[in-house]
Amino acid sequence: MQYNFKTDKVVIVGYPMGAGGKFLINCLGVSNGACLQDWDLYDLTSAEKKELILDRLENTPAGTWNDLDLGCFKQFENNLDGMTAEEIHAIKWEFTKLLDISNGDKYYFQATHDEQDYVQLTHAFPNARTINFIKCSKLKRHMYSSSTDLDIESEFVFNVNNYNDVLATTTGILTFYKLLKLDDFDYDFISEYYTKWKAHIT
Repeated sequence: MQYNFKTDKVVIVGYPMGAGGKFLINCLGVSNGACLQDWDLYDLTSAEKKELILDRLENTPAGTWNDLDLGCFKQFENNLDGMTAEEIHAIKWEFTKLLDISNGDKYYFQATHDEQDYVQLTHAFPNARTINFIKCSKLKRHMYSSSTDLDIESEFVFNVNNYNDVLATTTGILTFYKLLKLDDFDYDFISEYYTKWKAHIT
C-alpha cells in the first residue's frame, strides 16, 4: 500500500504558535470521524479520546505546555517543517499505520506555523481541507507573546475571537463539525475542555 497524498481527509491548519490551533484540532479530533494527532491512538473511541484529553490537561503542570503530548511528530513521525512537496512525497513511511490512516475515512490533522511550509503542504496534499486562523493576537497567553496572522489562502477561516467565551467557542467549533460533516458534536465536552484549557493557559 502507498501513502495516499490525494486524500481529502487531511486537514492542514495554519496558525502562529500560541494562537490555540491545537485546541481546535483536538476538539475536531475527538469525533468518531476524525483522529487525534498520534497514529497510535487512531482506534480509540470518541469517549476514550475525550477522557484522554481531559486527563492529560489535568496532569499538565501549571505554567507549562506540551500540546498534551499530541502533534505532528506523533502523527507523521516528522512535523514536515521546511520540506518541499517533492521531499514530502519521497519520505519512506516506516509505520504501516500511517499508510492506513492516509487511505482511511477519518480526518487527520497537520499543523503549520509558517507561510512557506503551508504552501508546500498544500502542494504535497492537493485535496487537503485547509483552515487559517485570523485575529491571532487576540488570544492572550502567559507563555506566548502576541501573534501575527499567517498570510495564506485557505478553504475555511477560524477567528480567534471565538475563544473569548464558551458560547462563541462552541458555536465556532460546531461550524467546523458541520463543514466537515461530522455528526457527533459534544457541547458538554467542548465546554468543559474549553473552561479547563483557558484556566491553564491564562
